Amino acid sequence: MDTAKVKEYIADFQKSEFPPLTPRELRINARTTVINTIIGPRRAGKTYYLYQLMQPIPRHEILYLNFEDIRLVSITFKDFLDIVNLHTELTNTKPGYVFLDEPQVVGEWEKGVRTLLDQQKFKIVITGSSSKLLSKELATQLRGRTITHILLPYSFSEFLEASGVHPKQPFSSEEKAKLRNYLERWLGWGGYPEVVKTESVTEKMKILESYRELIVYKDVVERYGIKTPFLAKLLTEHLISNFSKEFSVNAFFNLLKSRNIRVSKKTLYAYLSLIEDSVAIFLVEKYSPKLKEQKLSPKKVYLCDTGLAYRQRHEKPKLMENMVFLQLKRMQNLNPGLEIFYWKNHQHEVDFVLKEGQGIRKIIQVTYADSREDVQKRELASLLAATKELKPRKLEVITWNYEGEEVYKGKGITFTPLWKWLLQTKHQH
Repeated sequence: MDTAKVKEYIADFQKSEFPPLTPRELRINARTTVINTIIGPRRAGKTYYLYQLMQPIPRHEILYLNFEDIRLVSITFKDFLDIVNLHTELTNTKPGYVFLDEPQVVGEWEKGVRTLLDQQKFKIVITGSSSKLLSKELATQLRGRTITHILLPYSFSEFLEASGVHPKQPFSSEEKAKLRNYLERWLGWGGYPEVVKTESVTEKMKILESYRELIVYKDVVERYGIKTPFLAKLLTEHLISNFSKEFSVNAFFNLLKSRNIRVSKKTLYAYLSLIEDSVAIFLVEKYSPKLKEQKLSPKKVYLCDTGLAYRQRHEKPKLMENMVFLQLKRMQNLNPGLEIFYWKNHQHEVDFVLKEGQGIRKIIQVTYADSREDVQKRELASLLAATKELKPRKLEVITWNYEGEEVYKGKGITFTPLWKWLLQTKHQH
């Protein structure tokens, strides 16, 4: 450890001011003795969220370490307690709060956190862009004393806040039209904070292209020492292009084979796991009471933010489905027992099956429908087919603009516009 540089880093932080912040909806208790772990894709705003948590805490009580700062590159896990002592020396106060930003770049960092934990004197918050922070191995090393939360790019309500829009009920027809306009913008360009604050379309595209490169080269190739980066890029681009669709390693293997690209299925499975680990892409399993079928069936691909697929920003049905998934994913912060699946038989498909415990809480169909007449009969037929098998408590269709409730062939169905559903569910995560 370069003691002089670490001291300089601590002193700079103590004197610094927080930048302007857009309040995030994620609610965690930073004062708990349990470690709070926040995972999310790169550039989703995890560092700024830490600032939000720090704001009400006296600065001298905070030790904040951003491990991507060049002054901290020589730190090892053995230095963690020494850094606490440096903080005490500089501020005359032992820190009550330790915030560790992207510590996974430090070898065996878990041991350093375990050392801090054993002191029983610190409230600890960790961020990371790797789903390995969710792993059972980590929970074991930290004696199970960690709660994991996911932070994604801006939700719709956070996007509105960042855009200076504060909707209040009841909504006039003019306000509803305005909200749909903002919804369209959010769907097409996504909610990455840097993209949201950028007005230029050209700049938005440049930023999003750089994020796609980050996923491939920083999160996969560099992190895991991949020797065939072109293959990692091919797979990542394929997943991004085919979001809200089913993905099969076998089908992708055959596609590569048809292009005379030789690779083993084992390698593809390994790369797929690494890309998923970046928290940039999520894979959703097909619901089945048979575990083997559930694991072997193709999975559906969803992106951490639709901005990654900005080239397809006019494909509203796919964008809507992806953003509904992300809102459901956020709900797992407050309800970790919530499981998300899709459902399919030989004729019908339902976008989302929400399972809690042994029962199915709700099934959701997403459709780009502006009126009741626009809701396709096949969408409702799929809901009824799934209902017959799954026996859910509730059925919901999320639409573009149609709202209503009806009994359809003996089953009660709620129709909710996407913008309204997103605002209604913002307090559920």
